[in-house]
Amino acid sequence: MKRILLITTVLITLLILTVTGCDKLKNSIAGGVNIADTPFTARMEIDTEEVDFIANVKRLGMGLWEMEVLEPSHIKGLVITYDGSSVSSTMNGFTQTQPVENIAQSAVFLQIFRAIDNAISDIDPKGETVDGKYVLDGDNYSITFNPETDAPEELKLPDSVIEAYISEFQVTA
Repeated sequence: MKRILLITTVLITLLILTVTGCDKLKNSIAGGVNIADTPFTARMEIDTEEVDFIANVKRLGMGLWEMEVLEPSHIKGLVITYDGSSVSSTMNGFTQTQPVENIAQSAVFLQIFRAIDNAISDIDPKGETVDGKYVLDGDNYSITFNPETDAPEELKLPDSVIEAYISEFQVTA
């Protein structure tokens, strides 16, 4: 529970410090917590215009991600690894790696990873309370936080018509 609160505390601290005019805040806050390197795991139910799927997602640090597809059954077990410069996909023992330049910018996983990295590293977050929930808005993303746990519970990418419902969120060491 303490770890869940860490990422939300970091984001809210960013908001408060930004509103109060602290221009020294970059990718860290007092105490040396490096926002850019905040790792976490979560389960995401992702809805798009073309396909809906469920995945376990791991953020290992800024631009370092892993996604394992749980549903639908025909792509269950697909693991996508992203390191900022390349994307690897592994399924049934077969791995293919491509430079990120060869991946369509519209790829769902890529848009989700980049939106969350941008939200975490944003030094000028724009958030507000809507219906009792904190909502952080950025360029082409909106993240809604659970008011009881302070964990993110929904990610929307309105320009791409992508919604991800987040559960089992845990900050990892």
